[in-house]
Amino acid sequence: MFFFRSQANPVTTGLLYPFTENANEIILLKPSLDFDLFTTPFKFRPAIAEMPAQFNTGFNGSFYIGYRMDRLKIQQQTIYNGIKREKYTRSGIGLGLFAGIGSSFMNPKVLNNTIDYEYDAFTIDYGLAALAGFRKFNTGISLGFDFITDKNRNQWIYQHKPWIGIFIGLNLN
Repeated sequence: MFFFRSQANPVTTGLLYPFTENANEIILLKPSLDFDLFTTPFKFRPAIAEMPAQFNTGFNGSFYIGYRMDRLKIQQQTIYNGIKREKYTRSGIGLGLFAGIGSSFMNPKVLNNTIDYEYDAFTIDYGLAALAGFRKFNTGISLGFDFITDKNRNQWIYQHKPWIGIFIGLNLN
């Protein structure tokens, strides 16, 4: 939990900063180092060479580390005849780096016609991500790059080329 609360004023740990406080509402801010797991179900790759822009949905999973600022809002509500309860809302924003694994569909066109078959290649993804979180769940936008690790890596037209993605994830801390 973020804090301990007495009757009138919250007593916070050294990592929490009171942002606002009035009779019915308290907002606390907490900066932290953030660790997440996420997947990018949608990647947009710009047009390269003769290939038009691509919208990819291949498998991937990444580990994220970055800076996060959480906001905890505590509202006191009267529910009946002077009986009060507290409502907690936690949200946050962050910016950080990610790295992970995935797969990408290979065919002659994306390998400069050096093969005559199709397959799914193992990829390593890396990049920068900006996130918005609510409780333990995150979503956001990422700017990433991938590279394949097999013998066709020098022919792949997307090797270390940028893509933009939408990700969803789970906050680990």
